[in-house]
Amino acid sequence: MPPRPVDLRRHAYVKVYVNGDDVTDTLDPYLISVQVIDKSDDNDTCSLELDDRDGRLAIPPDKGFLQVFMGWQAFGPRVPPVAPLTGADTELPWEGAPSLVFQGTVVSAESAFSRTPGRRLFIEAEGTDIHSSVKTKLFRSMGEGEVRDSNGELQGGVTDAQGITLRQALTEAGQLVGHKVYISEEMGNIRRDNWSIMGESFRAWATRIAQEVGGDAKFGFDASGSPALFFYKKGEAGTLFEMPEAGTVGIEAWWGINLIAWRIKPFTARPQFKQSKSEWFDLVNAKWKNVTQDIGGELPFGRSEATNSLPAAAPNRQVGEQFNQAMERGSRFDRGTGWVQINGEPQARARRQLTIVGARPGVDGSYQISEAEHNYTRSGGYTTRCTLKQPNIDPTWYKSTWDQGQAPNE
Repeated sequence: MPPRPVDLRRHAYVKVYVNGDDVTDTLDPYLISVQVIDKSDDNDTCSLELDDRDGRLAIPPDKGFLQVFMGWQAFGPRVPPVAPLTGADTELPWEGAPSLVFQGTVVSAESAFSRTPGRRLFIEAEGTDIHSSVKTKLFRSMGEGEVRDSNGELQGGVTDAQGITLRQALTEAGQLVGHKVYISEEMGNIRRDNWSIMGESFRAWATRIAQEVGGDAKFGFDASGSPALFFYKKGEAGTLFEMPEAGTVGIEAWWGINLIAWRIKPFTARPQFKQSKSEWFDLVNAKWKNVTQDIGGELPFGRSEATNSLPAAAPNRQVGEQFNQAMERGSRFDRGTGWVQINGEPQARARRQLTIVGARPGVDGSYQISEAEHNYTRSGGYTTRCTLKQPNIDPTWYKSTWDQGQAPNE
């Protein structure tokens, strides 16, 4: 169902809580802008700009817990008849309470001045507990590090099931720094003989491992307000605690209704590869071997002849295959990119799907939101800018125009 046109929406609405206290009414006379950036594989961020003309605004405490809700007013103007509404005095129905778009800790407060516009106070927050031990360098080895044969099987009659899972490794490391771990089933079941942290922080290590196995590591807070790591498969809709409905909630950007602007590259050549390859050394047979994985894809993708590989060899066949999967997912995720700006939509979040409708053939289709930027300003209202990846476009138009040599449809 198409979204409601902006002229039939309510006034933009922002609620701000600090340490559980509603400070919306206190901030309202001074609030100039709010920017929230929700990311799929990094810290969420929030910035509040306040009018500090008298230099008397309170500076929030370091590590203060900040929550921001955005949406549209629960009351507003009466509107002309709009189906299925009847009567000129019918009030537009309310579509729901403001949604939580950010929660995190205050990390800085900045005072600024220029003759125009005067004194300002900027409050910066991050969607993780950067004050915690997540930055502490760790030294930890998890797993026995068994030797595998030329087929990648554990030697000595040991089965692969005796390796250690990524879920176990992340959970054990997370306990050292006071972080809970939420990991999708597929990612959690990845096994290795050994997982090691040698002089890395939990944050840096989890991020590196995500790149090696084709996942995304995002730090934040769970429902109880506890610091947590959310670990996803790259390109897969989020299904963990922080947004359990992410796989079913879809955002629509309709030309002439809520789509304000767009810049879309439905395909880009640089990230595209025909296959991925990893090299590893077979200790049993004393020879170098490699494993490959096809990537490909329907039009407008799949025309690349290049092979992607790592600059260094994998330690064994098992890890080499995991590297290949990571490269394959990364290629598919990044092979089309762009952004859209739409009327403020608090349900737009990283890892959710966005469908473009009515832009033009070859661009219309489904994309995954890799970054959702919510912007509220006193003068400009509420808009959302979504950075898009992983295009899912109907190949019919490209097949008819590229393969058959026909002119593009007008």
